[in-house]
Amino acid sequence: MPRSNSNRSGIDMADADTTDEKCESPQNLTVRIFALPDVTTMREEEYLLLLDFVTDECRQRAARFIRHEDRYRCVAGEVLARYAVSRFSGQRDASWRTGKNKFGKPYLLESPVHFNVSHSGKWVLCAVDHTEIGVDVEVRRRTDPAVAERFFSTPERHMLAAVNVPEETRSLFFRLWVLKESYIKAIGRGLDCPLDSFACLPDGTDGAAGLVRFDDTLPEAAVRWFTLDKEHCGAVCCFHAVEGVEIITVPADDLSAFVTGKP
Repeated sequence: MPRSNSNRSGIDMADADTTDEKCESPQNLTVRIFALPDVTTMREEEYLLLLDFVTDECRQRAARFIRHEDRYRCVAGEVLARYAVSRFSGQRDASWRTGKNKFGKPYLLESPVHFNVSHSGKWVLCAVDHTEIGVDVEVRRRTDPAVAERFFSTPERHMLAAVNVPEETRSLFFRLWVLKESYIKAIGRGLDCPLDSFACLPDGTDGAAGLVRFDDTLPEAAVRWFTLDKEHCGAVCCFHAVEGVEIITVPADDLSAFVTGKP
C-alpha cells in the first residue's frame, strides 16, 4: 500500500513494506514509530514462532506473566524492536546485543541506532532514532484525580482543572501522562526522575507540546503526542527538532516473515 499523506495531526500512517530506506540523518525532522496493532488477538502458533526468536531474558520475563495477552506483548515488543532497528538501519541484525543503563533502559551495544518500546492494550510500539528516544502508549481508562495531584506538576494540574467536560478531561489526562512517560524514558531515568520536576504541556490539536523544566539538570528535548485510535494515545520524545511523527503499521504476518527470514 502506498504511503499516505500526513493528516492534520502531523502523523503519517504507512505500511511497513515502504520502510526499506537506509538510516536518515539526525537532522531529519520526522520521528518513526513502528506499531503492531491487535497484538492481543495474536494466534498461539504466531506467538510460539516469535518466542523462538527472542533472548532468554525475554522468554523468562514472558513466562512470569499469567495472562497470555501480557506474554504476547512482552515477546512481540522485543521482536518488533529488532524489526524496527533492522528496517531503520537497512541491515538485518546478525546478533542482538544489548546493554542496560543503571536505571534499566536497554540500548544497542554495536549500533548507532537508539530504540524504545512501549505496549498497552492492543498496541505495541517501537520508536527508533539516531538520538536517545522514548515512547509511551496508554489505554485511556478511567482517570483518578489523586494521580494527577500526586504526579503532575502545577502547570499540568492547572491545565486539567481548566477543562470541564469529563471526556475532554480524560483525554487530556492521558495526553499529559504519555508525554511525561516518553520524556523520562528518553532521558533514561524512568521513575527515578521526579514527575513534578518538569511539565509537558500540549499545544493545540496538531501533536505539539512544550517542555518546561523546573530542574536545570534535566535536558531540553522535543515531545510530541499522537492518537492511535479512540482508546489509545501515545507520545514520543527525542533530542532534535520534530515536525512530525510517522506511524508505520507492522502486521503480525510481517513479524513472522522477519523471524523466519522470508521476504
